[in-house]
Amino acid sequence: MRKPPDFAIMYSPYLHYPGEMNYQTFCGKAFADGIQLVGLRTAESLTRLKCIANAKMERIVRGGKFYPIYDWRDSDVWLYIKQRDLEFPEIYMRLYEAGVRKNALRLCAFFGDCSTQGLRWVAETDADLWDRIQKREPNAYLVLLYWDSEMFRRSTKKRRDLEAGTEKKDYKALCKDILFLHPEKYTIAKDTKAHLDMWRGMFIKTYGIAMDKHYKTMYEGLLYGDPKMRVLRILWTEIYNDHNMMIKEAQRGKQQH
Repeated sequence: MRKPPDFAIMYSPYLHYPGEMNYQTFCGKAFADGIQLVGLRTAESLTRLKCIANAKMERIVRGGKFYPIYDWRDSDVWLYIKQRDLEFPEIYMRLYEAGVRKNALRLCAFFGDCSTQGLRWVAETDADLWDRIQKREPNAYLVLLYWDSEMFRRSTKKRRDLEAGTEKKDYKALCKDILFLHPEKYTIAKDTKAHLDMWRGMFIKTYGIAMDKHYKTMYEGLLYGDPKMRVLRILWTEIYNDHNMMIKEAQRGKQQH
């Protein structure tokens, strides 16, 4: 839908066919004799924060990685662009004018598990690109109709208003049904279905400490799709963090009495 930049690697002896491997694997093979400079920042997501936290950067060796902007905030990035008068895609200005927060100015793979939201803003800011997207994927309009729903794992006021008065779902029971009792009844994406054993393991190991909000995220992650297991990884952290917080609050309450 968009012409790749001149520096894009379109052909390589390490690739037998398009989409054979993700960019992390490709870069590890293609640039094994050098050092990778990775523009990953901890402020972008909990997953990236954990990635940096686990990275060993005491000594950078051949085949290793270096993260020069790992601790930059969004404001640092824009300040760097301004001070050096760097070019950047105009679409970011259109998104900002449309009300998108600075930390949400992101347009990448429109049909990825975490980037579908970009379709909403394309429809409002770039009619030509939106027309090309619809020709490739006629169902893209579903994002505009059902964005504030469980289909896209949204937790907005608009969704709460739309669901007000409806019967409250038992997300724990639904997750149990999907994972153990009747998985064949549900439409689960192939790449998510391949990781169902990991989801089952989390359900079992966190049984008794997970809360309804966690089961809600679990349920929506399974149905909406979690090909890169981002939801799964973040849920592990959230469940144990929330559980530890409850223990600390209970201990403080005993001390006060």
